[in-house]
Amino acid sequence: TGIINSYGRKIIAQYPNESPDFIEGDYQIVYCGLGRKEDFANIDVKGRIALIERGQIYFGDKDLNAKDAGAVGVIVYNNVSGMPKITLVSQSNPSRNDFIPFLFVSFTDGQFLKEHIDERISINNVYGLGLIAEFSSQGPTSDFYLKPDLVAPGVNISSTYLNNSYAEMSGTSMASPVVAGSVALIKQAKPNLQSQEIKYLLMNTADILYNPSSSKPFSPTLQGSGRVNVYNAVNANAVVYPSSLIFGNGIRSNVFSLTIKNFGNTTKTFSTSIINASNDSISINLPSSITVSGNSSVTFNVTLSASSDVIDSYGFIFFDSGFEKLHIPYVYLKDNKPRDPIYNVNISSNNLSPQTSSKISFSVGVGSVGSSESYKFRESVAEEVKISILDSKGNIIKDILDIAPIYVGDYSVTFGPFDPVSSSYILENGIYYYKISYIEANDDENSKQALPTLEKFVKSGYFWVSGFGSLGKISLDLPNGIAPLMNIGDVLPINLDISGVKPFKSLSFEIHFDTTKLSLINLIPVNELILVSSNQQKNAVNIQITSENYISDTTLKLTFKALENGEGFINVYRPTSDSLESYYTKGINFKISEYSKFADLNGDKKVDSQDLAIFKSTFGLTKDNAKFNPRCDLNFDGIIDEKDFYIFAKHFGELYP
Repeated sequence: TGIINSYGRKIIAQYPNESPDFIEGDYQIVYCGLGRKEDFANIDVKGRIALIERGQIYFGDKDLNAKDAGAVGVIVYNNVSGMPKITLVSQSNPSRNDFIPFLFVSFTDGQFLKEHIDERISINNVYGLGLIAEFSSQGPTSDFYLKPDLVAPGVNISSTYLNNSYAEMSGTSMASPVVAGSVALIKQAKPNLQSQEIKYLLMNTADILYNPSSSKPFSPTLQGSGRVNVYNAVNANAVVYPSSLIFGNGIRSNVFSLTIKNFGNTTKTFSTSIINASNDSISINLPSSITVSGNSSVTFNVTLSASSDVIDSYGFIFFDSGFEKLHIPYVYLKDNKPRDPIYNVNISSNNLSPQTSSKISFSVGVGSVGSSESYKFRESVAEEVKISILDSKGNIIKDILDIAPIYVGDYSVTFGPFDPVSSSYILENGIYYYKISYIEANDDENSKQALPTLEKFVKSGYFWVSGFGSLGKISLDLPNGIAPLMNIGDVLPINLDISGVKPFKSLSFEIHFDTTKLSLINLIPVNELILVSSNQQKNAVNIQITSENYISDTTLKLTFKALENGEGFINVYRPTSDSLESYYTKGINFKISEYSKFADLNGDKKVDSQDLAIFKSTFGLTKDNAKFNPRCDLNFDGIIDEKDFYIFAKHFGELYP
């Protein structure tokens, strides 16, 4: 695994098996489009890493094209959700396999690297990160036992193979020998232990694994007690059992009888502590300390209780003697039914003020659908989850969380009216909505070009903001009801309206957007008495407005041109005026695609009654009917029905640039 450190962000990246490792150190990255030969023309990548978008050509060809241009390595980011397993193969020259280092990252992380393209990155190679394999089985069992007991290394393990050779393999067949070897070492070091005591010892001393996206431990239903650590086990002289606790499934309180057995000759006192690793918590009543004489045992009770509103809760109970630190996992499940992709959604406060924040918490219940040779199963990793904040009209204001891929488990994100990234307020008085989307790549060959990703499951809620007094405002608005949906080459007019409460003579701010997708081709002030200067930077344009007289309101007319397919935001960052006013800023969410205007059935750049008449004339038809109009099949499923009408209705009334 490669770890890319960029601008304070740690990005976990995948090496394909065919790729050599990067030499650890600092690098400069250069954006090189899709990695085609023509994308490297007039770009100096010698001694640098090429940042490339997935698409159009094979991964191996992207790598070799970068090598031929002088790059020392490649980072390719996904163009859709998720993190598929990839292979380096050249289509143009299949015999070539002289690849340079290649790392694959998610769409979200790729966008982050593009936004910070001027920053140097560092790359470290890490082995044994302690992540859970996406194909690893999850508990509990159907008869409500907590499984797995523990986990062990089992991915890309080099092991003996046929004909006196070695091969890399993954799965239980690789993890089980690690545990078996650990048991043999413990048996050698502690020959008097019974088999059940060895199991307790392995579980009590395992390394608890942490979810890198939430910074909390993985649920015991994924990792059990943790990853086997034979060194800890051999050096411990006590065990706690039972070595895991689970209750629920209709029972909200349970008393467990636990025993600590001391194998040593001296008395030990174990202090107790608890880590709750989930969003919800339960009540745990246990002694603050337990004293156990040498070569003896002490039994005590632990009471676990859940309130009626708790759905899931899990964590670990610790017993620390000062020499050994033992632990057992606990899990409460309200029931043993399958979970929704997104569930247990809560917002800590529905009413925000300028100085307050709120926390949205949620659980990811299932991963993506995986498959073996003979069956399909749910993995422990989903492709992507995104949380968006929307205004009362359904326009996206900001994505406050976007994780791809994402493990099954509990997550939360805190937000407020003030956005520290843009140094401005992005919410004013009013009602807003949040939407949690469970997103997967579209595998349907008929529709994935138009709809590369699909929202498979959505949860939403609302909140309101109040308490704002007068506030300056810098707003990006589309004239005449135009929708920010474009084809490559389209021109998008935008009005940048400035309304200040405190008059100013000088105002500066940044307009942030993806300069590989859009180009700002014109900027005209409506007020001829002001002076406007601009300075183009990577993914931003710095704007400076000056006036000899104090002004409060003015408008700039901006014109953008669509350069390549993609989507994103045009936002105002870091507004600063000589009046020292605080500002509310409003951006625009745009999309560029050959399918972005697909509800405009007659191609006149508006969705109106004429398009409705076309849609109505083919409603109810299937693709085997001679009068079937494929342009009206908006979800590409071969039938024009109410699902297509719902999509059409969402776009009705739109005007396009």
